[in-house]
Parts: sequence; C-alpha cells; structure tokens
Amino acid sequence: GRLIDDPAFSRRLADARIRTDVLEILEYQVLAAVAEGGHPGTASSMLKILSTELSQTLTELSMEAAGPLARAYQPHATFPGGPVAEYEPPADGYHSGAPWQAVAPLRYFNDRAGSIYAGSNEIQRNILAKAELGL
Repeated sequence: GRLIDDPAFSRRLADARIRTDVLEILEYQVLAAVAEGGHPGTASSMLKILSTELSQTLTELSMEAAGPLARAYQPHATFPGGPVAEYEPPADGYHSGAPWQAVAPLRYFNDRAGSIYAGSNEIQRNILAKAELGL
C-alpha cells in the first residue's frame, strides 16, 4: 500500500505540518518585534531549536518515503551546490529512484548536525530555562 495510508506515518507527517505552522508564526512574531525596534530575546533560541528539530524530522520522513530507492551517496542526482570534489559520477548518470529519493540520505545525514551547530539545542534549552523560568 501507499505510505500515506500508514496511520503512523500520516500522524508524523501531520505533526510536522503543525510544527511548520508554529515555526512560521514564531518567525513572524520575531520579525514584527525586530521591525518595531525590539529584540528577539529568547525567541531566537526557540527558533533555533524548533527549526533544527523540524528539519531533522522532515529529512527522516523523506528517508522513510524514499524507501530502498535511496542510496547512501548519489550527489550527482541533483548536484546540490555543484560538482563534488573527488567524486566521479557514473558515466551514464544513473541514480536510483527520483532525484529527491537519491539525495534524501544526503539531506538526512547533513541535517544531523543541525542540532549541534550555531549553539547546540541543549545550550539553547539552558538559555530558555534560565531566562524564562529562572532555573
């Protein structure tokens, strides 16, 4: 059957959609505050946490949707950012599945770092706990 008909996958997809809407609203609130001369404050920490965790969730869903057609390393399928140094694509340009399936693993593995760079999510949570909860 179709993956979208799987209740567990559909639930995770719906949750990601809701989290996308929440992130968008939070971004608008921060932009409005800054436009009025204010500062984002702890909202910047919330944005960092929500955006990186959502991005990781989306790449997990993409990997699941790509299924066995996703292979570990096929950057030639879409050349994200241009040619890859020291990588020789197949002469015939073959890649398994559609381009989005071929690069799903690349995006998945790249996004694992999102919760670490620009201040780990644990540090951002500590900032929120101290600033908002006084902990």
